[in-house]
Amino acid sequence: MVGQRQGKTQWMHSGGLKGQDLERHQRVRGEKPVSPEQFGRQFGVVHGNQGSLPGTLQTADSRGLTCRRSLPRKRLGFWRQRRRRRSTGRQRPGRQAGTMILYLLRHAATQANRDGLVLGSSDPPALPDALAALATACRPLAGRGIRRIFASPLRRATASAAVLAREVGAPWEILPGLAELSAGIFEGRPRHDVCPPDRPLRRDWTDRPAGGESLADAEARVEQALTAIRPSLDRGPAAVVGHAVVNRVLLQLLYGWPRRELLAFTQPHGVVAEIAATGVVWLDPAPPGPGGRP
Repeated sequence: MVGQRQGKTQWMHSGGLKGQDLERHQRVRGEKPVSPEQFGRQFGVVHGNQGSLPGTLQTADSRGLTCRRSLPRKRLGFWRQRRRRRSTGRQRPGRQAGTMILYLLRHAATQANRDGLVLGSSDPPALPDALAALATACRPLAGRGIRRIFASPLRRATASAAVLAREVGAPWEILPGLAELSAGIFEGRPRHDVCPPDRPLRRDWTDRPAGGESLADAEARVEQALTAIRPSLDRGPAAVVGHAVVNRVLLQLLYGWPRRELLAFTQPHGVVAEIAATGVVWLDPAPPGPGGRP
């Protein structure tokens, strides 16, 4: 399920594909997907610091391990549907069906992040050393054909988007719908005073901190942002610079992943995830771990 290719952590998933779909899956990634039977049929256990992917979701247990569960094909949502439509239609030069790629980033860290404070819609700047580390992480993206970058309006995200734009030579724009969710009365408080370290701030998709937002509340504005992002994805790779929680909402709207399990999806600051129809590749040398929670 997890293999190494060119120094990157590669997740492969057959997702029950057969015939032409399976052949296309192998051709796009250049590798043969691992049979689910090799990982205990529907369930398997992998190291807890790996990422999740379309068709596979993970939750960490007390031992730091992660359970992987395959999803029905009908739950894969936007990406699988686009892949089927493009496989039978006229292709643009140089494009293959199912090769639309989104590079998803979480902004560089702020002092509040390092101090363990809850940070939602508050707007502190990113730290200079964190931005320098982000520039190093983004450098390999220079030759990947990123055409446009979309960013949250908060300063930590816009500064991160400017770094990415400088490294890849692509224009960037602000989408208000990508702003981080407000944590209400918990803004700026130490995280350990608000909730245990082993669970998200919000217990479920509709859990709304007093004076703040739930993930369900943010769906409408994130969907509005996606109306600008989707056309760019159809023309070539694009990048989004967002935040821990709003990125989960974005992934749910694109893929249709179960909301309950998306609450466990983590992405550390300044880590780049390459997301395509066949899986997720973490481009940072250190895969995400529990420290990625907001």
